[in-house]
Amino acid sequence: FSRGGIPPFRSSLVSWQVGPFNSTLPRFLAKRAVVANVSFVHVDCDLYSSASLVLRLLAPYLAPGAILAFDDLINYPGWRLGEVRALDELLFLTGRTAQPVSTAAMAVLPDDADLAKLFAHYGEGLSQKLFAQQAAFRLL
Repeated sequence: FSRGGIPPFRSSLVSWQVGPFNSTLPRFLAKRAVVANVSFVHVDCDLYSSASLVLRLLAPYLAPGAILAFDDLINYPGWRLGEVRALDELLFLTGRTAQPVSTAAMAVLPDDADLAKLFAHYGEGLSQKLFAQQAAFRLL
């Protein structure tokens, strides 16, 4: 998705960092004299590599009790190799644990689930509700 480098809105409360994660986040962190106690991160990276980079760069700044909200954590083909893998690595590398806070999903699909059959069986609308991809965790 691209807006040609144009942020979706302007606000004095928001500082947009336009560009790829691997260039914008390190630059953003370097500009701040103090980055500490980050208490909320919305991870909408879609890819393992991007989510892993973001979580590794933010790891030293994540406060106890920080909430990590993921847009696409579970319930898609190969989900165990995506953002959930990056979360697992964060926990392993930092020695921290995470407590599930919320998800809209009513069920979690096994990695090899045939999504087409499930969507056909339940219907697309119900399937999207039953097998939602979003989830949030509290870091302990």
